[in-house]
Amino acid sequence: MVLRDPRTTPAWHNLSTLSGFPNGVSDVATSVITEGVLPYLHVAVQNTTGDIARTRCLVGLPIPVLGGFFPPGAPLGPPAYPANCTAFVNDTPTV
Repeated sequence: MVLRDPRTTPAWHNLSTLSGFPNGVSDVATSVITEGVLPYLHVAVQNTTGDIARTRCLVGLPIPVLGGFFPPGAPLGPPAYPANCTAFVNDTPTV
């Protein structure tokens, strides 16, 4: 599973190398959620057996006074992808 962030070089990042990434992923959902002042990209994946796993990646660090965000991998930004993401955690609902 790859993620594209056009603010970074390279623009494409492989998140399937993160710990806990399930085999046989068939669906992906994303959303950006601001937690405090920090924006996180939440990524949920589902595999062919119905298991769901989630990670979150820090999208950027605020630029003081000017506004906006320093992107991952930039000076003053968070680490580059995928180091700015958590390990995938199994979040499959119980039945």
